[in-house]
Amino acid sequence: MGHKCLLSIVLLTMNRKDQVIEALDSCMASRLTQDTEFVIVDNHSTDGTEKVIKEYIEKHPEYSFQYEYEEKNLGVGGGRSRAFDLANGNYLYFLDDDAVISEASAPYFFIKPLEFFEKNQEVASITTRIEDVVYEKNRNDSLSSDMVDGRPLTFKFLGGSHFLRKSAFDSPIYFPIQYGSEEYAPSIIAQDRGYIHVYFEDIYIVHRPKVDKWITGTANMEDVLCRGIAVAHATKIILYPMLFRSVLALAYRRRCKKYLSMYDGAIKKCNTLVKEIRNENRRDKIRIATVIKMYKKFGLTVF
Repeated sequence: MGHKCLLSIVLLTMNRKDQVIEALDSCMASRLTQDTEFVIVDNHSTDGTEKVIKEYIEKHPEYSFQYEYEEKNLGVGGGRSRAFDLANGNYLYFLDDDAVISEASAPYFFIKPLEFFEKNQEVASITTRIEDVVYEKNRNDSLSSDMVDGRPLTFKFLGGSHFLRKSAFDSPIYFPIQYGSEEYAPSIIAQDRGYIHVYFEDIYIVHRPKVDKWITGTANMEDVLCRGIAVAHATKIILYPMLFRSVLALAYRRRCKKYLSMYDGAIKKCNTLVKEIRNENRRDKIRIATVIKMYKKFGLTVF
């Protein structure tokens, strides 16, 4: 265990040696607390990322860095869980390696969430706004009308840009999932413990993916939809009490019909993924009261 600090800024990266440096630079250009460390988990890059990051660390001796190169690709879930374990901060900030903190947010991007955490001890996570240059829609579609200290509650945090109160979560924080909806499990478990998640509209990152995965009718879009739907459904089956099994099945069928019917074999693929995730992951069930409480706040999206 390393020296405890206030904030750990975490980046999970793989084969994005130029973009990860841009992400780090955007953090450095923001106002940071002196008690900040950087945690970088390299998911088995083969493009020279290791060399580039080690050179970057040498150029910034004013901050503490942890860099770990993985001997195999742990996936998004496994990689973030590893970063969570390495981090020494009371609070963690996760930034995608193909995103940057907006210049407009830089003066207070880290300061506002940390102050909010200190003032509101029941808050487990804070998701910032994500401006995506490809996916031109609001990435957060699960907001509640309920507010805490002027901020709306959200059903789950978003992987691309979020702060976590480390003490609100256990290790491993994620299921070992390659990618897609991996935030569901920790978000739901934290709420069962009495914590809440909030959304900050006024600070944001700019997500700049090299590949557009959201073109309708493409294999990439099919894969994104299959994984997202399968992981979300499997996670809820694992965590929710048996009482909700029928409504979960109905919601799953409707999502498959709505989003996957146009892709040949996609529903079968999705069903297979659900079975695999359920077989490979076990967690204690959350309380019936928690599911009902989430439903009252966020509606049918909880199913």
